[in-house]
Amino acid sequence: MGRLDGKITVISGAGPGFGRTTAELFAKEGAKVVAVDIREDYAKETADIINKNGGKAIYAVADIRELDQVK
Repeated sequence: MGRLDGKITVISGAGPGFGRTTAELFAKEGAKVVAVDIREDYAKETADIINKNGGKAIYAVADIRELDQVK
């Protein structure tokens, strides 16, 4: 049982580096993750890694600097 069981998290900048590491950590703690990145390949790769390791994740493509994309 993880500290984030039953929670949904949205991680922006979920590509390689800090964002991916954060997304993976949240998933290990039981959160369902929405991996968001400006690059689809990065977001998808992060979601795939989480799902492969037993977590639950989907991905979205957005530039969080653009309000219309966030909505």
